[in-house]
Amino acid sequence: MKIGFIGAGKVGTAFGRYLKENRVEVLGYFSRSASSAKKAALFTDTLCLSLGELVAGCEYIFITTPDDAIASVWNQIKDFNIEDKKIFHMSGSLSSHIFCGIEDCRAYGYSLHPLFPFSHPEVFKELQNAFFTIEGRNLNLIQDFLDAAKIKHFPIQGENKAKYHAAAVFASNYIVCLAEISKEILIQCGMPRELEKSIYPLLAGAVNNIANYGIDRALTGPIVRGDTGTVKKHLEALTDYQDLYRSLGKVAVSLSYKRGAIGENKRNELNKLLEE
Repeated sequence: MKIGFIGAGKVGTAFGRYLKENRVEVLGYFSRSASSAKKAALFTDTLCLSLGELVAGCEYIFITTPDDAIASVWNQIKDFNIEDKKIFHMSGSLSSHIFCGIEDCRAYGYSLHPLFPFSHPEVFKELQNAFFTIEGRNLNLIQDFLDAAKIKHFPIQGENKAKYHAAAVFASNYIVCLAEISKEILIQCGMPRELEKSIYPLLAGAVNNIANYGIDRALTGPIVRGDTGTVKKHLEALTDYQDLYRSLGKVAVSLSYKRGAIGENKRNELNKLLEE
């Protein structure tokens, strides 16, 4: 099987290198930016191709452009002979339904999305630990590819893609946003801006606790201890982000109650405080 990438950003470049490392044949890249395609081809030891060369030479075609460009790229490649080819995109929120009319082309469409942050192409070294979601019809036709690429995956329905992607945003993007909030509040307390790394052990500790003990057992802090007085002081001290603190606090109360760390009376007391 030969694989080609339309789009030469971080996702396409890193995933292409991952496939190469697993001895899956990647033919090369096409991009609107010739320099990006050349850079990706160099990083993966593959070819820089024209769109026609890529479509003609590959059985598996990955569209790894920004989401807003996927439909436009599809409208270009469906004018070629793509019979029996497997067309993928790697968007988290979009389904394979974006490949409108693919059945008429006698081709097959899929969405393949990694639950993994692509911050730079070098993350290909860590993709063996990632889980992917796969969506589309006739999944049996791509099983050989998934096995060859050693992709850990689970199927998802197209109508759940947006909700699934929102979950991924909570787990990845919004962790960064919470770190930013923590940093800004510490700066309000007089911490020098250059000491933002002081929160890294807290972040790493939380992630390690989740990995080692599971989400239910990973929570620490005043709510899991039932420390209503401390939570009240937090709310009084916060001038910004109080609504967010209350919303997340209610999740912490629920977690603490489910694991048996607090009883029903304390749960009700904390929820009442967070709702005031």
